[in-house]
Amino acid sequence: MRVTTADGLSLVVSVEGPAEAPVVLCAHGYPDNRTLWTGLTESLREDHRVVSLDLRGAGDSEAPPGRRGYRIELLAADLVAVADAVSPDRPVHLVAHDWGSIIGWHAVTDPALAHRFSGFTSISGPCLDHIGKWVRSPRDLFAKLRQGLRSWYVGFYHLPWLPESKIDGVWMAKTRPGPPPVDRDVRNGLWIYRVNVLRRTMFPRHRPALVRTRVLAPRSDALIGLPMLHTSPDARVEMVSGGHWLPLENPELIAHHVRDQLSTG
Repeated sequence: MRVTTADGLSLVVSVEGPAEAPVVLCAHGYPDNRTLWTGLTESLREDHRVVSLDLRGAGDSEAPPGRRGYRIELLAADLVAVADAVSPDRPVHLVAHDWGSIIGWHAVTDPALAHRFSGFTSISGPCLDHIGKWVRSPRDLFAKLRQGLRSWYVGFYHLPWLPESKIDGVWMAKTRPGPPPVDRDVRNGLWIYRVNVLRRTMFPRHRPALVRTRVLAPRSDALIGLPMLHTSPDARVEMVSGGHWLPLENPELIAHHVRDQLSTG
């Protein structure tokens, strides 16, 4: 199906599972598309309505005409537009990874948007505002240094033109499992970093989670250090085995946590 965003873009959305079952909305990160959730969909679709979207500029969804179209406020509103389309009368449970999770944090900490979500499972993607406050804290100095080394690519992505010319080598270095990402997803998604990271982390706001939130923190995540996943006091953090691309490595583990969250209310 297709869902139209507030600014007129067409997003492609996949829906599987019984119509009356609890709705699980899945948001991918960078440089992925909705196929990231194939394994989780197979694990949940028998008794859940699993919805996965291609974020704007990724997969089969339309890309905005300019860089401002990648602002996190618009990306978070896209999640609500999809939730409204597939489940207009009930809130949905949000599962999100990497940038999808960062966008999800923006949605579940916004009073105007959070009511559309019954809960949130966050994987390898903290809130940008929480990161900004953590960086300014005098604690965990060595953890911040280690995270800076892990996050070298964020600064690289902000360089003009160079990332586009060297991006294949970057993704070889990041050792993403499975087939290589689609070139369009890689190049369009760079704007998500460029438009949002500095703007949100340099001027962080107080953004408590307004829904039940569980953070899955992979012990072997090469990109996001464990201290940065503990930056929200409003979330339950679960240490799990695996690397950064947990949805590809162990979708059954994610399904277990989603079922547990939904069953415990």
